Amino acid sequence: MDILVYDIAPVPNIIVTDYWFKIIPDYKAPYIENEDPSRGEEDVVRNTDISFDVFDAGVGVDIDTLEFYVNNRQKTPVITEISGGYHVYYNPPDAFYYGETIEITVKVKDASDYENTLHDMWRFYIEGSTGPWIDIDSFYPANCSRGVARKVSEISFNIYGINDTGVDEGSIIVHIGGKERDVTITPIIYRIS
Repeated sequence: MDILVYDIAPVPNIIVTDYWFKIIPDYKAPYIENEDPSRGEEDVVRNTDISFDVFDAGVGVDIDTLEFYVNNRQKTPVITEISGGYHVYYNPPDAFYYGETIEITVKVKDASDYENTLHDMWRFYIEGSTGPWIDIDSFYPANCSRGVARKVSEISFNIYGINDTGVDEGSIIVHIGGKERDVTITPIIYRIS
C-alpha cells in the first residue's frame, strides 16, 4: 500500500509511506456445533432424530461435499441454510435397536481454494430395554405345591415383555429335573376396546 499525505504549509510538504502485508489463506476446516443427540449421550430414545449445525470461520462451507454416515452407512439428510452455516437433520426410517451404539461420521470441505476438510465422528447410546418378566403367580402347579402327581401332564407359566420390548421365543429354555425340555409357546392376546 502507498500512502501520500500533504501538510498545510504555504509550500505543502508531501509525506510518502508504503508498507505491505500478506493475507494468510483460509486454513481452518469447518466445525460442528449443536449435536442432537449430543456426543456420548446415554439412554437416547430409540426413535430419535439426528441433527447438527456445520459452520466455517473462513470463506464458508461447501455443503455440496457433505458426506453423512450413521453406523458406517451413508444417509441423505435434510440440509437448511442458517446464519453462518447449515443445519443438518436426519429422521431415520426405523427406530434404532435397544442398547445400540450409534456412530455418526461427517465429512465436509470448506469453500476455500485449499479445501480444508472436516472429518468428525461421535457416538451416542440408545436406551436399554427392560428384560422380560416371569409372573410367579402364574406357575402351574403353583410354587411349593404338595401332593402333585409324579407324572403331571401340564406345567405352565407366563412370561411378559415389558415396555413393548417383546420376548425372544428362541431364548426361552426350560429345565425340569435337570434336563432341557421341549416347550409349547402360546401367545397371550389382549383385546383393547
